[in-house]
Amino acid sequence: MDPAGGPRALREAAMNYFAHGVRGLLTAVFLIAVAGKVGRAGAFSAFADSLRPLAVVPGAAVRAVASAMVAVEGAVCLALILPYAPAALAGLLAATALLAVFAVVVARSVSR
Repeated sequence: MDPAGGPRALREAAMNYFAHGVRGLLTAVFLIAVAGKVGRAGAFSAFADSLRPLAVVPGAAVRAVASAMVAVEGAVCLALILPYAPAALAGLLAATALLAVFAVVVARSVSR
C-alpha cells in the first residue's frame, strides 16, 4: 500500500492533470470550430459551401452533413465538460473519430 503522497499517488495525480488537460484542449478546439461555423452571419453557409469541392458527399446532402457536423462537434464539447466519466470517454472517442475522419477527408482532397 502506498502512503499518501507516495510515488504511485504522484503518478495518478499527474495522469489526472494530463487527462483533464487533454479534455480541456479538445473542448477548446471543438468549441472554436463550432463558434466559427455559427458565430456570425453567413458563416454556416460558407462552411457548407466549402464542403462542395471536397466531393465527399452528394451536393443535395451538403447542408445536412454540415449541420450534422456542427451538432456532433457541439455534442463532443458537452460530453467532454461533463464530470461523468462515461460521458467524458464517449466525448474522447467521438473527438478521436471526428479528427480521424477530418484527416482522411483532407488527405483524400489533397491527393487529387
